[in-house]
Amino acid sequence: MWQSMAQRAAVLMAPSGGLILACGLVSAVLGFWLAPAAPADFQARAMSPSVLPTSPIVVAAIGDSITYGWGAGNPQVDGWPSVLANIGGFCVLNRGVGDDTTALMVARFDDDVLSSSPKKAIILGGLNDLTKGVPPEQIHANIQWMVSRATANGIRPFVGTLTPTRSKYEPIASLNAWIRGYVARTPGVGLVDFYTALEMPVGSGTTTYLADWNHPNTQGYRLMAETALRSLRATSIRLSSRSQTLSVYGGTLRVAGVLLKDGVGLPGQRVVLQSAIPGAPFRDVSGASLTQSSAATSTAGIFEFLVVPRNRTYYRVRFAGSSEYAMCGPTAGIFALPHTLVSTPHVPSTMSHAKYSTVYGYLRPRHAAGTRPVRIYLWKKTASGRWKSYSYVVAKASDYESYSRYARRLRLEHTGRWRFRAYAPTDTGHAASWSSGYDYATVK
Repeated sequence: MWQSMAQRAAVLMAPSGGLILACGLVSAVLGFWLAPAAPADFQARAMSPSVLPTSPIVVAAIGDSITYGWGAGNPQVDGWPSVLANIGGFCVLNRGVGDDTTALMVARFDDDVLSSSPKKAIILGGLNDLTKGVPPEQIHANIQWMVSRATANGIRPFVGTLTPTRSKYEPIASLNAWIRGYVARTPGVGLVDFYTALEMPVGSGTTTYLADWNHPNTQGYRLMAETALRSLRATSIRLSSRSQTLSVYGGTLRVAGVLLKDGVGLPGQRVVLQSAIPGAPFRDVSGASLTQSSAATSTAGIFEFLVVPRNRTYYRVRFAGSSEYAMCGPTAGIFALPHTLVSTPHVPSTMSHAKYSTVYGYLRPRHAAGTRPVRIYLWKKTASGRWKSYSYVVAKASDYESYSRYARRLRLEHTGRWRFRAYAPTDTGHAASWSSGYDYATVK
């Protein structure tokens, strides 16, 4: 039979009327254990304050019969909150109540979650709402309310996606899509993707992890616990540096950021710098173009790399992971765009208007031989003493030691005083650069 709302709020309810507290390698049932005649048969007795948990609660799991562990061989041991406690080594309070909707979870949230002062709360509900025809907007509002209450009370909320059913049930996919989107755009809220953990490939059947139409079996609950643990231990990593064009060739880019766990910096953890050139995948960096390829985070979780890119290069940082903290995805990438180093062109001091002369210079880094990466701009001095622009000619690159030599043969028909300056336009790997100075020639 159904108990009153007062009874439901006063004790941690389950289909059997028990309160399950799992801590480390021990799962204890607090209150009275009454074997149910059927999944929908609920009984309860008042719980004495003397059996309230005294160990610090790390996680409170609130939900329906799937959180309770219906379908497991022994919910006290095999339900996902109990398995989570065993593999995680911390106390998990099971606040699962069979046939609960998100509205009923809202009604008992303060008493069943907030009163236990957990560090984190996992919210898993909505399937019973869908089968009862509750509008999706109301389910969304209930989940958002619980998340807000947890956050306001210093509890880190996690929202679980609904688990698969034996046959494809489209409303689950829609609600799960909303949950993923809501978590992604809500700072401080974690996702526990139970659905993906239990989803089977198309055509393979969906019974492997299910005890009945919708309740996982012992194997399925184990997967749920492992998924929850990965989410609870998840880290995040972000860069404080931004993409930039370096002011000079050979300039240094600072790649800095922070590694976080629950918004707090993680000290002493190894992070690895990765780089990529356009069109290529990211790879761990090695070589002499940086101070180090990996670094340990500071006491505040901060890290820093100094790199000297020679071409347009993208950088990101990944967490190497550890036995205590789960790996997270890498940071978003930033890019550095260095300038080309183009030397002042060398010009014969005297040139003949009837003969060709060679104008040349040097270019770093090396450009492909035969390409024309440099323009040589020309000016002629007028009778008034002003310099008149005569556009430019294009110079061809050739290999020279570890860099390039650019050169152009030209003949100037007008006698007088001329000046020359080199310019390397922007290309896919470099920002535009002028030579630092001019060279001059007198044409006779």
